[in-house]
Amino acid sequence: MDFYETSTIQINKKLFQLTEQYIEKRLQKNEKISYKETIDEIVAYCQREIQFGSRRTIREKIEVLCSKEGPFEKIMTKNIGYIRMRIFQKR
Repeated sequence: MDFYETSTIQINKKLFQLTEQYIEKRLQKNEKISYKETIDEIVAYCQREIQFGSRRTIREKIEVLCSKEGPFEKIMTKNIGYIRMRIFQKR
């Protein structure tokens, strides 16, 4: 594995970590947060922290975090997308 591949993997791992931490922090104060605004906020946050992070990349990280295996979920209210903590059902 060359330096570029290693750096790309490290950056992607860091972006995923920063995205998850940012959403968790915001959801401690709010029941749900705006999907669209959160993407822009996380891009700005990542740019300040590690000088990397595009809207497309952050959107992809959020999609994974909102998948069935992720800790968050996307919901729609009056045609506006939001993110909230996933509510797990006991079986």
